[in-house]
Amino acid sequence: MQRGEMRRLIVWISVVILGAAFSAFAQENDLEKGISAYKNGNYAEAATLLRAELAKSPDSKEANHYLGMSLWKSGQADSSLPYLKKAYQRDLKNADYTIALGDLYREKGMLAEAEAVYQAGIAVGKKSHKARFYYGLGMLGLEADSLNSAIVNLMHAREADSKEVKVYVALAEAYAKQKVNSLAIDNYRQALTLDSTLIDIRYDLAKLLYKDRQFNESLIEYRKIVEASPSYKDAYYQIAHLYFLGKRYPEAIENGEAAAKLGSTDVGLTRLLSTLYYDTKDYAKAVDTFGRLAQLDSLSAQEYLEWGRSYQYLKRNAEAITTLEKAVEMDSSLDVHFDVGTLLYGEGRYPEAITHYEKKIQADPQSASAYLNMGFSYIRLQKYQDAVKAFRKGVELRPDDLQSHLWLAQSYAMVDDLEQAKNEYTVVAKMDSTDAASRRYIGFYYLMKKDYPLAITYLQRATALEPGDSQAHLWLAQAFLLNHEGKKALVEYRRVLQLDPNNKEAQKRVKILE
Repeated sequence: MQRGEMRRLIVWISVVILGAAFSAFAQENDLEKGISAYKNGNYAEAATLLRAELAKSPDSKEANHYLGMSLWKSGQADSSLPYLKKAYQRDLKNADYTIALGDLYREKGMLAEAEAVYQAGIAVGKKSHKARFYYGLGMLGLEADSLNSAIVNLMHAREADSKEVKVYVALAEAYAKQKVNSLAIDNYRQALTLDSTLIDIRYDLAKLLYKDRQFNESLIEYRKIVEASPSYKDAYYQIAHLYFLGKRYPEAIENGEAAAKLGSTDVGLTRLLSTLYYDTKDYAKAVDTFGRLAQLDSLSAQEYLEWGRSYQYLKRNAEAITTLEKAVEMDSSLDVHFDVGTLLYGEGRYPEAITHYEKKIQADPQSASAYLNMGFSYIRLQKYQDAVKAFRKGVELRPDDLQSHLWLAQSYAMVDDLEQAKNEYTVVAKMDSTDAASRRYIGFYYLMKKDYPLAITYLQRATALEPGDSQAHLWLAQAFLLNHEGKKALVEYRRVLQLDPNNKEAQKRVKILE
């Protein structure tokens, strides 16, 4: 070969070698860029680069793996499967490829395929990787509710790697599902020992402690959550609930309001605050919060009761009546008829008040107060005979009650049953030595019966007890006059005029007697 031809051959070989080197560099550059884009979360860009790589090197296990992962991360699980499967088949001992394929099968519900891949990983993989495969098998069991199998595999995973937080979390979930709360709690605590920043795991632990009735321990965990994450609104709500159970109402309100300020719209929080405000007698807030609750959810009879009583304490009677009637409509056993009756009485709705007093008496036939208030309602309606019946029953139930006797006496007087009125006023006079009204009426009774000495005795006592009672002085004057004691009668008529200068009867008698 001549020297010129030799030179041309050397140049050609150099160009070929350089071209091959450049091609290899380009291949490596696409792969590396694709992997870098995947790791930075740029899954669409990664997929484009890795597809370009596979166009040049279809069997590249790395390109297949990362393209599959990019598609999976971007929500294209079905499209990712062939690539992850190919990467796995190209390198059965690669733990990342094995786990990726097994996890994808698990996500797609292909449980038998997932189990086969994990088991193969255990069989051929390195010992240091076995924790990952056992964890995968454990999660399969957990998701299929095969809890014993899940726990066995997760315990193997824990033996293989005692520092893997997610294994303890999965074990805790499995034990919780089995209702073995003590072991679930232990595993949650182990996970948090390894990583105390796992706020959601601490929340799960706090919930489980509450479920296990370890209320103080639960409270401690919830407080750790808000210390670490002051914006964790649901933790404040749970703290409020626990303080409520412990009857520590100020702390409960403080934490409940903190949850509300953070924007919690939990119906349970609104319900809790409603009851807390009622229990602490903050009726204005109770009314407002029960109102919000009614817009969010149906109220129970007890909640309507507390809402109604809050209105009642605020003297918003019309709203109290409506709300309390709703409560008793939902639960007829609630003892609110007396209160509703009294509110209706105050509103001048006497027939409705009587209806509620009757219902109170049906529920509690020994309620003297209901009979007494029903009697008042009948008097307002000028149904005096009905009033007598109501007051008489009240006296039977409460014979030592002065007011019951007094109102019964007055009712008898209103129906002109003078004898019964006198008898009841006599009881009142015996029960209360300072009562002028009873003695005035008894004096009047004896005046009508023409027993003037007795009339004078009672009327003198009445005027002594109540000197400003012009009617009692007038009757006393008449008793003296009819008993032929003119001078004494004149003294009393003059007193009547001092108290009531326009009294015609007294004016006439004074002129005659003078």
